[in-house]
Amino acid sequence: MIRNMSAQRIAIFGGSFDPIHHGHLISAMDCLEQMALQKIIFMPCARSPFKTTNPIASAQDRLEMIRLAIKPFKNFELSSFELQSPAPSYSIHTAKTFQKLFEQIELFWIIGSDQVQELPRWKEFAELIKIVTFIVVPRAGFPFEKKSYLRSLPISRYIDISSSEIRERVKKNLPVIHLLPSAVFRYIKKHSIYLPNKTDNEQKA
Repeated sequence: MIRNMSAQRIAIFGGSFDPIHHGHLISAMDCLEQMALQKIIFMPCARSPFKTTNPIASAQDRLEMIRLAIKPFKNFELSSFELQSPAPSYSIHTAKTFQKLFEQIELFWIIGSDQVQELPRWKEFAELIKIVTFIVVPRAGFPFEKKSYLRSLPISRYIDISSSEIRERVKKNLPVIHLLPSAVFRYIKKHSIYLPNKTDNEQKA
């Protein structure tokens, strides 16, 4: 449950989180501290408009992994809003909804610098930048130009961890405990997420 956040600076951190990892948490904490935010809302999407396939892990599994990962952080919260809306997930719909839900808030949206070039393609982009300001987390090899709707972190660092890498390592039975919170690692292991043929096995059960 998201608490009343009126008159606060809050940021939405969207993505597939398939799975959430240390890179997400480090980036979120950097944004929280350096941009003087009160709250960061982790917002797993049903499916990105720029992807043709759904995330590997189920919506429920992704929600639970995020919940486990952010549990130690009092300023991090979880929302299932986009998962409860029809796919694909459009940021403009989320932003408008949160603008109506909470009064006197300054709304931010956390993205990686690899997403900046694609921003003009986001649905109703011109309207979106009137509602949110984007906080850009640097990604190696993806510099970006300064724009009025973009904010860069005063102290930036590159975190080279990806969810796709974690999924591939799980498939190959390689260690991933160093890449994500131990609670998330245990959840993945317990539920056999990302293992080859998991979906086939579930359909046969």
